[in-house]
Amino acid sequence: MLFNGTALAAWEGAAGRVAWLPRLPVARALGVQTGLCLTWLAIQHTADPDGAMSAGVLAAYAGALLLLYRVYRRGRYDLFMLAGLCFSLMTVLTVALGKWLFTGDGLLAFLVMAVWLVFASAMSVRWLRAVQGEQGHD
Repeated sequence: MLFNGTALAAWEGAAGRVAWLPRLPVARALGVQTGLCLTWLAIQHTADPDGAMSAGVLAAYAGALLLLYRVYRRGRYDLFMLAGLCFSLMTVLTVALGKWLFTGDGLLAFLVMAVWLVFASAMSVRWLRAVQGEQGHD
């Protein structure tokens, strides 16, 4: 994860100086790999059966999301990376909601999680469309 994140930061840093570099899909592949590792780490610490959620790991996850938002929303616009950010956040929040809900009735928990996923997906699509409308077509 650290290697992929460092490679992504180096790639994005050099993309402003080298004309052909931003067009290659390697940055997106590195972003997906880094995001997958970050999301998996946050899920592991959120779904820990002992209940000991590591605040440090979740703070690092939130910091990484904020950094990615700043880079791909305010800096170099990339709707694909913003969609991955939304998906990662929805996944971690769904795991946290499931851990909290599955202490009682299981069927009600599934219903609440399904409603949450529909709501979160709709809000993500709405936000991504608004961002696309501000920036033009990708």
